Amino acid sequence: MTVFVLAFAPVFTALFGLLLSAVVALRPPGLPLSVRVPQAHIGDPVVLSAIRLFRWALVLAWVVTAVVALVLALVGQAALAVVVPVLLYAALGILALVLSRRMIIRAKRAGNWFEGVPVRVSAQLTPPAYRHAPILWPALAAIVLAGATAVDVALYPTLPNPIPVHFDVSGNVDRWAAKSVWSVFGILMIGAAIVVLLSVLSVFAARYSARVQADDTPQQAALRTQVQRGILTSLLSELSFVIALGISAIELSQRLLPHAPGALAVSTIGFVVLVMAVVIGNVVRGRAQLRPANVRDPQHPRPDAVDDDEHWKGGIFYVNRDDPALMVPRRFGLGWTVNLGRPAGIALTIGLLLVIAALVVAVILLAHAR
Repeated sequence: MTVFVLAFAPVFTALFGLLLSAVVALRPPGLPLSVRVPQAHIGDPVVLSAIRLFRWALVLAWVVTAVVALVLALVGQAALAVVVPVLLYAALGILALVLSRRMIIRAKRAGNWFEGVPVRVSAQLTPPAYRHAPILWPALAAIVLAGATAVDVALYPTLPNPIPVHFDVSGNVDRWAAKSVWSVFGILMIGAAIVVLLSVLSVFAARYSARVQADDTPQQAALRTQVQRGILTSLLSELSFVIALGISAIELSQRLLPHAPGALAVSTIGFVVLVMAVVIGNVVRGRAQLRPANVRDPQHPRPDAVDDDEHWKGGIFYVNRDDPALMVPRRFGLGWTVNLGRPAGIALTIGLLLVIAALVVAVILLAHAR
């Protein structure tokens, strides 16, 4: 039993739970748990109870998964103690979201909350952005990966053949492979591809024009657009650096400290913690900056947005063949999402999935080659 085995699942699930709570809190008041409700029912007891249920369910799920991780570690199932609690927490978190959303949806339907409520559809797009995506973090990511590559190049002649290429959760070598360019440098190549992908997405996020929230004032719409673009570009750029740093640390810990399994565990846990910290930090910062955009004046109510829950599958995926928009404001999280009811939206989604699949295949091929 190692510190890595005992700490990974509780730390990861705790950070993931904080992230889910923060993401839910980012949404406008009229979208509690990604369910559209009119302004008159934002403070409805059912809505408040559903939000509390979701948050407490995340806490309970963390306790359950922590116990599962401890039990699996005590019975000697180290690998399962790392993987099973994380998957279990994700499943319990999704279940909590589904059940909490159903509470609001049922109350909305039973009470006909939108009956007689004035609504409006927004066709207005956010103005195009002329700011450039941050280049500092991708540049630092390139420097880090170049440095790690230089170390590997310098060590390449002295590396044993075969070389250790995989370690179990206790940090012990459990797989060897013939020394080659792919087996030595493959993980850094994959890291470079991820940095390029995130950099391209940050440029897209900084410039894309999307539909504004129908119930926002012009000032709130401008603020929401500015904050979301800024947070998204910062998040993607910072992640490119953190991922490059984490991959490089894991790679160098194997090369420079092959007989110190604790170094690999520390670099792996540190990598996960840094990624989650960057995501949570940006989400929390976005939540604070969006507060003025989420204020609703009861003395001067605006028309509500149309109740379009039927087009949001699980509150996450938007499918509306009658909507000409390719991108619409996301209901869960920051930014925008693709309209899967449009052929172009389906093509874009397939393209992104193919890129992700290519990265996954590369990782699998690397593991087998090693």
